[in-house]
Amino acid sequence: MAKGSIGTYSHNVLTVNVNQSKNIVDTAWKVNKDVDFSKVELVLGEHEGIIIYVYKPEKWFKEINADKTEKPQPRYRFEGKMVSHEYPDYLGKKITKKQGEQWPARFRKKGDSF
Repeated sequence: MAKGSIGTYSHNVLTVNVNQSKNIVDTAWKVNKDVDFSKVELVLGEHEGIIIYVYKPEKWFKEINADKTEKPQPRYRFEGKMVSHEYPDYLGKKITKKQGEQWPARFRKKGDSF
């Protein structure tokens, strides 16, 4: 399948919005409360809708936002390793948000469309 083409996810993934220089392993993300992290097989870093990183999460951590300007809200970060070279079919794929989605991190099930 060509880069940028429509396809489906081959794994249960969490897509996270990043800039190209951001270390996504050290970042805590706002995630929909319904996400079951035990089912997340890969974390895909996307920049401007294009997948640029693939990570394999090994451990998840819950953190509480300490920013006084916002209502305390849990965020999640992970420990893992970059495995982009093991999953080249994801790199360069264009992904879309579902209508109304505003989370910086989104769960997608195996078989969902990009």
